[in-house]
Amino acid sequence: MAKVGAALFAVWVGFAVASCGASSGNSEADKSASQILTDAAICLRHATSVQIEGTATSSGQNVAFNDTVASTGAGSGYFSVAGAQIQFVAVSGQLYLNADAAFWEAIGATATDSSALGNKWVTASASLASQLQSVAGFSRLATYLASVSGRVSNAGNAVTPDGRQSVKLNAGGDAVYVSSSGPACPLYLHVGVNTASPADIALSNFNANVAVTPPPNPVDGTTVPGG
Repeated sequence: MAKVGAALFAVWVGFAVASCGASSGNSEADKSASQILTDAAICLRHATSVQIEGTATSSGQNVAFNDTVASTGAGSGYFSVAGAQIQFVAVSGQLYLNADAAFWEAIGATATDSSALGNKWVTASASLASQLQSVAGFSRLATYLASVSGRVSNAGNAVTPDGRQSVKLNAGGDAVYVSSSGPACPLYLHVGVNTASPADIALSNFNANVAVTPPPNPVDGTTVPGG
């Protein structure tokens, strides 16, 4: 558990993304790869919320995650790191976490504080909240799309690994799947191939309403080191 905190926030910062729903067909498969990426970036700029589910490896830790976040910074969900589950709620600029004592100790809290915070909803510090809010803006995926724009190829119509119709873009060993119906938004990412931080991320429920409320009776962790 020594690197749990680093793994958790590396995933948040490295792979925050937005998605879209599907309705009528579009003509993305007939476009150039660069144009498809441009269309996907436009979709991201207008995203208001997304559900993110997937797996990744970071700092040697295997991470699974399932969360819904809004562009306002509100959201909720969980991460599973090294067998431990970390729940989070973000609302009105405040981040709340619920994790075991080992997690708190791994990110710098003392043993005494970790015991007091473990398995309770905790009001997290501004530094942890800022890391989540930097993700909720969806800018990291747009940055990734821009970084591969010069080396992508259009592989044509394809089915995402989770069974949705899309247009597949290849970028070396990476793959970006963009919706082939409705708005041209990213549906699935297979990234970091042949690196220490591979990830598979499924994206859904684009622009759904995100209604979250603070958890009841949270413990104050704002002054705890690491919290």
